[in-house]
Amino acid sequence: VFDPWFFLYVFLFFGAYAHDFVQFILFKGTAKRWWNDQRMWYVKALSPYLFASIEYLMKKLGITSKGFNITSKVAGLDERKLYDQSVFSFANPSPMFVPLATVSIINLIAFLRGIMTIIFKMESLDESFIQVFIAGFAVVNCLPIYEAMLLRSDHGRMPKRIVTTSVLLSGVLCIAFSLTVS
Repeated sequence: VFDPWFFLYVFLFFGAYAHDFVQFILFKGTAKRWWNDQRMWYVKALSPYLFASIEYLMKKLGITSKGFNITSKVAGLDERKLYDQSVFSFANPSPMFVPLATVSIINLIAFLRGIMTIIFKMESLDESFIQVFIAGFAVVNCLPIYEAMLLRSDHGRMPKRIVTTSVLLSGVLCIAFSLTVS
């Protein structure tokens, strides 16, 4: 953390976010909508690109896929209300939510494990600051997903089937990773 190049990357990271925030506000956006826009970059990076890559590989391998509707195209009054409040809606069961929820759970586990390692193993913060910071940054960006999985009772709640699938998948991935690293 004391390497001078580290501070350049920190400056670039926060500078890019500050620049984007100022641009968003200047074009009549709100801070909450900017924050949701930042989160949408993660959504776009995880689900659509993953499914598009799988679809491309299947096509190149000659495996036919049925092609599926990613989300419902019909917006009801409940969804419109959530949109107007800048709240994410996960109501329609979609395979797109599985990677989002899985990565969210894995990041939460990584963040909590990093904090526990620092506290209980008395590990120096210098050794794990970057890893804990990145996992913490991901956790903060995934707050609407955790809320949709656990806390919400409205129409925008994430379906239980997707939550269960994501919990099982993240558990399998964490166990597999811990076995390969140990």
